[in-house]
Amino acid sequence: MRAELEAFLTLLPADVILVLDEAYIEFVRDPAGPDSLDYVRADARWWVADVFQSLRAGRLADRLRDHARGGGRDPEPGAATVQRQPAGPAAAAAALDDVEFLEETLRVVHRGVDYLQRALAELGLECLPTQSNFLMVGGLGEARQVYEGLLDRGVIVRPLASYGFPDASA
Repeated sequence: MRAELEAFLTLLPADVILVLDEAYIEFVRDPAGPDSLDYVRADARWWVADVFQSLRAGRLADRLRDHARGGGRDPEPGAATVQRQPAGPAAAAAALDDVEFLEETLRVVHRGVDYLQRALAELGLECLPTQSNFLMVGGLGEARQVYEGLLDRGVIVRPLASYGFPDASA
């Protein structure tokens, strides 16, 4: 993941602002995964947001307008960096501070993802590797039919045909 991100960053034109959305960053298990804060500290055009900050898209739009008014550069390197901290209501802050709950949630989710990957493989289905709390499964047949069939059984999936994967669901 780190090499791919670094290769992508070298291709960005100087007038492009990059926002890295880390809505699922807590689910990443790959110890070699990049820490985007290292990158945004190096260049004021690169920003990072987490799920709570992403909910405040209005703030992001304001930051982009301010950035544009300043000639495309922030007053100081790294000034545009959004730190990984809750920006929402007190409930969000309290949830993020509950480390025990977060760790247990991650254990349960990872155990579930591992189980589903094994079970799907045993069924002969293609399941792509994941660093999140969801899976992309191919070889299911036409995605819309799979979606409707599973929905009838109380299982909600997202058909991925509109993303260019006609036989995959997440």
